[in-house]
Amino acid sequence: MKKITQLLLLMVTTMGFAQNLITNGTFDDATGWTVVNQYGTDSTNGSVAITGGEVNIGKIDPTDAGWIHMGLYTTVNLTAGWYQFDMDMTYDGINDIWGEVFIGSVQPVDNTEYSGDQQVIKAYNAWDCGSIKTYSGSAVVAGCDTSSPGKFQITSTGTYYILFRTGGGTFGASGITLDNWSLVADDAQPVANFTEVTSVSNLMATFTNTSTDATSYSWDFGDGTTSSDANPAAHAYAYKGQYLVSLTASSTEGSNTFTKEIFVGAVNTPVSDFSFDFSLPTPLRNERLLDYVEAGGVATASGVNDDWWSQIKYIHNAGIDLSSGDRGFSIDVNGPRTSTLTIKVESGGTEHAVIADYTTPNVWQTLTFDFSSFSSTNNTKIAVFFDIQTNFDAGVDPAQNVFQLDNFVFGAFASLSTKGFQIEGLSTYPNPTTDTWNISTKNQVINSIDVYNILGKRVLDLRPNGLSAEVDASSLNSGIYITKISTEFGSQTIKLIKR
Repeated sequence: MKKITQLLLLMVTTMGFAQNLITNGTFDDATGWTVVNQYGTDSTNGSVAITGGEVNIGKIDPTDAGWIHMGLYTTVNLTAGWYQFDMDMTYDGINDIWGEVFIGSVQPVDNTEYSGDQQVIKAYNAWDCGSIKTYSGSAVVAGCDTSSPGKFQITSTGTYYILFRTGGGTFGASGITLDNWSLVADDAQPVANFTEVTSVSNLMATFTNTSTDATSYSWDFGDGTTSSDANPAAHAYAYKGQYLVSLTASSTEGSNTFTKEIFVGAVNTPVSDFSFDFSLPTPLRNERLLDYVEAGGVATASGVNDDWWSQIKYIHNAGIDLSSGDRGFSIDVNGPRTSTLTIKVESGGTEHAVIADYTTPNVWQTLTFDFSSFSSTNNTKIAVFFDIQTNFDAGVDPAQNVFQLDNFVFGAFASLSTKGFQIEGLSTYPNPTTDTWNISTKNQVINSIDVYNILGKRVLDLRPNGLSAEVDASSLNSGIYITKISTEFGSQTIKLIKR
């Protein structure tokens, strides 16, 4: 109760005249409070004293270097909703010590560390809270917990136990002093959620926003496209597969993100082939990679060995079909150093792995991986590793840890081994041109035409879906343009010249 003036000021300025739901948060006496040892029976040297309108936690014998773990709790009756907690705390010269507040529906017991249902606030931590070793003031203001400190949600009405626990070897010059515990009802926080409907007959997904207490939204459809609409129109994916879709719901009270795995297309049968030329977003994604981006007609993986298990992965829960006994992979690689690439077909069954060496730095090289000796259908993941199980030396230039990928193909190994895929009857005229290129094939439907300048920026993007296309170059500057032409059978890259 010593700091009741500060408490009243805090409540007026930050919480209005909201009712404090902690009955004896000013520690007028020990009524309503229970002291508990928080870790085994090693805290016989710990002291929790409620006296003089505050509580002090420290050591009976400060010269004993052993650790103690002590706590105290009280009960609160709460209805479902959002709440804001705070308390005053004072300490001087702490080291090797932490303090946290938890809340839960199960009563704490002596000699057992309590985590309840959720953490309310990280009050202090000598390791993670910077150089704040001496402090007197609000736990919320202290800044040790930077994510909406002290704010939490209760989902079911009932009796709860709110507990402070602390542990360490040294409790500063005069222990940890706590006072003026406050718990008040708070405005509702946004909660993000959505449902989806997909089809096995096409690549469409329809999303329904079921978020609550939000005023703005941010969608990430897992294929590089986004939306800020509350309920976006049906979304078309470029490939069948598995995608991670995220929705962030926001308001003046904060934000909340919900992420869900969805499947589009005929994903209920095993997959035996695919071809990704990265002209459109793919279902590939990273695991433990520092960064993975698909742009400019290629995929770029940064930090490929920042973690020993960094990988690019493709997930298909219905299975990876190797039963024909002729499957394999090919992938174009460009990087700053030599590397051994490993492709694994794993998860759900016996793991299969094949390696290939990237041998010529800064040159695109096609690597092939022969899986024809395997016949499984129950694995669900394809993973690509660079120098598998090798941690990158942080002292080396990070640029040495960035690789590009293109034309990632899964299919019959014999055809993958044939380098230099050529589109049958491909014709481009006039080339050079001053205004228009005409591109055609003999009998292959052109799915896409992507034109890049010499800096690698895509400047034109066409989806002809026919045997021929007219490419308008009138808006382009004079120069050389790298153009990727893709059909259902593969992709070919050519040079186009604008005069």
